[in-house]
Amino acid sequence: MFNKHHDAPREPCLRTACFLARARAAIIGAVERVRLFVYGTLRRGFARADLMAGAVFEGTAMTQSGYAIHDLGEYPALVVSADGVVSGEVYSVTPEHLEALDRYEGCPELYVRQSIALADGLPAEAYFINDPGVSGCPRIEAGEWQPGPGAKQERPR
Repeated sequence: MFNKHHDAPREPCLRTACFLARARAAIIGAVERVRLFVYGTLRRGFARADLMAGAVFEGTAMTQSGYAIHDLGEYPALVVSADGVVSGEVYSVTPEHLEALDRYEGCPELYVRQSIALADGLPAEAYFINDPGVSGCPRIEAGEWQPGPGAKQERPR
């Protein structure tokens, strides 16, 4: 038998439960996101910016003093340094997105992903070159990598 008074509250309760489940999923997704600092081909308008599709662009950023980038030709290499700052961009990415980026960056063989100190003081990660021999490559004193001639570069509008 249909009991109007007994069954009536069920619909709002189910809607509330669905709303709470979606809210919980959104919160968990936000908590699991990682801030990623990019400084080379992954930046907007550069050769592999397409790999950042789906990430949330937070803005441009600078590191605190203590980092440098070296020009390896087709891409740069980030290293810890006694001095210097590096400019780039910060994105919020999911763990799944990080897995794909790790594969692209050759992590952990070519690059390692680790914490970096940004000027805004908020936590972030970045890809550091995993090759001590990179110091023999030209250091980019200005701290901002630009691709060489013939490389794709479309600056953001």
